[in-house]
Amino acid sequence: MTRKGTGLNLRNGVIVIGLFDIAISILVIINNMVSLMEKFTDAIDSRRSYFYISTESEIVDIIGIGIYTMIMLSAGVLIAGVIKGKPKHLKPWMSFKLLLVGVGALSQIVYLCVLSAGSEGGTKARVVKYIFIMELAVVLQFVLAIYMLVTVSTYYSLLRNAKDVERSCTETC
Repeated sequence: MTRKGTGLNLRNGVIVIGLFDIAISILVIINNMVSLMEKFTDAIDSRRSYFYISTESEIVDIIGIGIYTMIMLSAGVLIAGVIKGKPKHLKPWMSFKLLLVGVGALSQIVYLCVLSAGSEGGTKARVVKYIFIMELAVVLQFVLAIYMLVTVSTYYSLLRNAKDVERSCTETC
């Protein structure tokens, strides 16, 4: 199934999506680890003999490392499923990506409500401009995530149908 003019078939597109998720995950994990290490060295410089989680940014860094590790692992399973032709291996990535899109949309709605409720008077125009720029980036991320989900689920249905046809052919032949 190759689209005219693209040179990429659906299978290779799904592999590229998995590699993209792995690359982004590695960058975010490295960034969060560097941020945590800077805080750890600050704790050593201040002569504390212990390191504890004291701010929200450290908690966000740790949660980000966990989430992006799961994204990286599910993308690895996605790529293995595409290469081996096993549709069941695509399900973890699809379900995790769907969960992330849903949670991301919900958190953006809450964030917008909190941000718009907190702005008053003269800062309203600056807040609206900031919200517009932020939401434009978030909308682009959601569109990309939905496109990835549609692409992977289309490939999943093609693999699933091919397995069903193969199974029915072996039973009747």
